[in-house]
Amino acid sequence: MINLKIVKAKPLYMQVHGALRQEIINGKLNYGERINEVKISQTLEVSRGPVRESISKLEQEGLLVRDEKNVLRVYTPNADDLKNIYECRRALESLAAEKAAESISDQGLADLEQLMVKSSKVLDEKDDLEKSTTQFLELNSEFHHIIIQAGENKRLLDQVAQLKSLTRLYRKFNIHNHERRAVAHSQHYNIFLALKDRDSKKAKELMDEHIQYDMESLLNLFLRIK
Repeated sequence: MINLKIVKAKPLYMQVHGALRQEIINGKLNYGERINEVKISQTLEVSRGPVRESISKLEQEGLLVRDEKNVLRVYTPNADDLKNIYECRRALESLAAEKAAESISDQGLADLEQLMVKSSKVLDEKDDLEKSTTQFLELNSEFHHIIIQAGENKRLLDQVAQLKSLTRLYRKFNIHNHERRAVAHSQHYNIFLALKDRDSKKAKELMDEHIQYDMESLLNLFLRIK
């Protein structure tokens, strides 16, 4: 059952998009599941227009795909595509980190430092794994977003944004592991220090290593699942 809480100030199609996107990322809409526009419209009690717009946006993000019969289905994660996505992220976000070291503001550094404090607290949370996982993912995404924005390259920002939803979908598989969270937190902290020192070369290298580690961890996970 897809949940939707109407917020009047926000366009309806964006609210439908957010609800569907969350269901896909959380795995509540099964991978490969057929998407029925009419059924979603009836479930959410909204007209088909906003549903159609939200579905189009989810297709652009890669979370919904059409099969060989032009049937719309939920994207199914796979090792080959994971590798392709993370190879793109390595190139783009390493460049972003390099640029950010040269241009990030004092406020940007302060925001990153605050994120590290929050991340450290979530890292030690063991009682509610699902809640702490969601919180860690949010902080993790915000960390990367601040760095990408600080690079002051709109083209780069747009390219990374296209991979954002799929990146989050894959990232959630590996972040339940406490050891993996600890490594991610440590890597983020080292990147933060490089940015604080305005060391563009080191920031670039550390970001490359961080995303490479993410990719290898997830690939190993997929091989175990197979």
